[in-house]
Amino acid sequence: MPAGTTSAYYRTRKALLIGAAQRLSDLDAADLTRMAELTDSDDRRFSGTLGLATMVVMSGQSPWLTRTKARHELVALAGRDSDLARTVSEVAIRFETLQRALITQWQPTDSDPDPTLIDHQAFAVSRFITGVMHDFVRNGETTYDVEHIDSTIRAILQGVHDSYQQKPPQ
Repeated sequence: MPAGTTSAYYRTRKALLIGAAQRLSDLDAADLTRMAELTDSDDRRFSGTLGLATMVVMSGQSPWLTRTKARHELVALAGRDSDLARTVSEVAIRFETLQRALITQWQPTDSDPDPTLIDHQAFAVSRFITGVMHDFVRNGETTYDVEHIDSTIRAILQGVHDSYQQKPPQ
């Protein structure tokens, strides 16, 4: 077979799907890492919660919408394939670790944030973003306003923080 065919690199459909999941993970990690590097940048559009909101909105637009749809399809397929599920789980853990690092950076500088608080904030923000991305997958190029997504992320972070301060989870 010619060296340029997909099957020269991925002998099975399963290998191709695992390779696609790993590639999506690399692309997502590069985006989040770059955002973390820009946290103290003068260009606020791509740093902090506004940077995350910008990335979320971009994930619903071409050409990034293709990546968003592929990610959701791989998650759905992982429910029927344990090897793919393992890879998707590893990708999710990698993403959650990067997200926790970002949320830790966004805490007030004079505080020593409790890791449990960070976990709860990351959980809430992640589930919100997953819902928005699900809208993109279902409805194609759904339009969301970056400022609205940003204010919602900040409200989630603050709400979880306030709730945690009132009564830390057991």
